Amino acid sequence: MKICPRHKQIEITHYSKKLKTVEDDQGNVKVETYSFHPDITRGLIARMIIMHEYVHPLSCVEDEWFRKMLSSLNTMWKNVSRNTIKSDIMEPYEMEKAKVVSLIESNSSKAAITTDMWTCGSQTKGFIHVQARHTSQVLCDVLLRCLMDLNLERKLSALTVDNCTTNDRMIQLLLDKLDKNDLLMGGKLFDMRCTAHILNLIIKEGLSVISEGVAKIRVSIAFWTVTPQRKENFKEISRRLNIPCSKELARWNSAYLMISVALEYKNVFYRLHQLEAQYRCLPSESE
Repeated sequence: MKICPRHKQIEITHYSKKLKTVEDDQGNVKVETYSFHPDITRGLIARMIIMHEYVHPLSCVEDEWFRKMLSSLNTMWKNVSRNTIKSDIMEPYEMEKAKVVSLIESNSSKAAITTDMWTCGSQTKGFIHVQARHTSQVLCDVLLRCLMDLNLERKLSALTVDNCTTNDRMIQLLLDKLDKNDLLMGGKLFDMRCTAHILNLIIKEGLSVISEGVAKIRVSIAFWTVTPQRKENFKEISRRLNIPCSKELARWNSAYLMISVALEYKNVFYRLHQLEAQYRCLPSESE
């Protein structure tokens, strides 16, 4: 029996059940029983690790102070190993995976898949780690295992990938492993090009044409924002030309935003070029 007069609580441990006193808003105290379920606590720890992706997550359950903290909350807590918590993590994963597979199998529709590869630091939520080297054969094998793991290999309509030779070869390898009778028009519509990637290539090509002018704009912005005095001179010339100076000059990562703001101050840059001899990076009229 434990008595804690300060908090008006009495605990009597008896196997997995305890008695506790509860005080309501009116100050009335009553005794209730509750059961301690260590499996629930372990499940919550597993979900905490899954949601937050802690660095070296499984080892936290073997940390001395983590164990002391749990024991202080309930003396009936029994410490678990990283292998135990690994099993606790895999259990909800397998349950959710079974639901997805069941949904796929019960649905007669086709599935369109989009896949991409990139370096992603420590963030791995929702992604599949692919060991180097990232050859077309490796990518094909990893993707096929993923599809078969979810029973999707017979329900594919199209695969959308970036435009590169590795992906072209990967698709051909994948088509050789799939049953073409399960694919639309025998697989003729299987390979879909990524529109976002195509637009990105077009924009990069366009920016390369005007790269010299964009570079001058960046240098111009840096020149007139490097000191408070130059910033004030820029604002003063804007006021003289009746050009609202509501948007701040900045070398944004987005070239579009940078250029669109700089264009509004085109005449300001031209006037400053006439007044300041050190300003030599004014874009030409064509630029």
